Amino acid sequence: MPIFTDGDLADFATLAGDLVLKDSCEVLRATKVSDGQGGTTTVWQTVMTVLGAVVDAGSSAGSVQEIVRGQQVTARLRKTILLPRGTAVKGDDRIRALGVTYEIVDLQDPSSYEVLRRVSVWAMK
Repeated sequence: MPIFTDGDLADFATLAGDLVLKDSCEVLRATKVSDGQGGTTTVWQTVMTVLGAVVDAGSSAGSVQEIVRGQQVTARLRKTILLPRGTAVKGDDRIRALGVTYEIVDLQDPSSYEVLRRVSVWAMK
């Protein structure tokens, strides 16, 4: 017998959403379109907009990555975006929130007791 019923989890998800999910988050999906010259180009189209929250992923060693841009080493911080339970986001999607577009690093698989969907991301510059 499960500890929580599906109804309990739905109630927890509603409560968590009401308390935490305050930011508009657009889920962007790559689509190929004609470039007008016989080829194609990739555009990122909004497939859904949901309420979410952008939070720091923590201070573990893997939460900071150094990258080279324009012959300069810069660091970027890993974030976690919280989305409503069951949000259909894919690993190759992007998420735009608070004016920043994020590249998905990891979709944390839903657990038996998912209340919020957790997505690990890097900010794109």
